[in-house]
This record gives sequence, C-alpha cells and structure tokens, in this order.
Amino acid sequence: MNREQSRRECSALVASLDLPHPFDLAEFCARLGQQFDRKVILMSHSMVIGGLCGTWMRTGKADYVFYEEDTSQLHQQHIIFHEVGHILRRHVPGKELSKDLARTIAAGMK
Repeated sequence: MNREQSRRECSALVASLDLPHPFDLAEFCARLGQQFDRKVILMSHSMVIGGLCGTWMRTGKADYVFYEEDTSQLHQQHIIFHEVGHILRRHVPGKELSKDLARTIAAGMK
C-alpha cells in the first residue's frame, strides 16, 4: 500500500466515526463499542511487563484496552488511542481470550 492509498483509507475511517463533541475519550469508546457491536472496556493497570505500557485483548463480546496507570494523563490517552487504532484497523489479535480468563483478568484489575 502506498502513502496516498493509506491516507485515503485513514481519512475514510475517521469520517465514519461517531465522535462526541466536545470530545470525551470514554464516550468515544462507548460509541465505538456500539458501532462495532462489542464493548470497548478501558482498564488502567500497573504494566510491569518489560516496558509494555498498553495492550489490547479481545473476548467474544468485548475489547479490553489496558493502559499504564502510573503515567501522565496525556500518555495514558496516547496509549489508549494506539490500542484503539488496532481495533479501528480491524487487526486480528494473536488469540481471543475466553470469557473466564477475561473475567479473571478484569477482577484482578480492580
């Protein structure tokens, strides 16, 4: 894919989004979840795995976006947008989490 084709695809993607005005990240994720018919759940956590500051995990009905809790709000937003980019570009995660594992992970985040 060349740069111009990539730019056109990204522009079309942005135009298709239901962006809240004024922009609110949590509301954006809620709308994104409605658009893709699956929840987008944001979870802060201490990311101690080898410099990892965020990750995206998918279950059958939800996308979990984990982001570093011990960093600035601006950095947290950057991490979340990066992970949401994977969802928007319809990337395929390495594996889909089972509901039980997702619940276990979510419970451990509280």
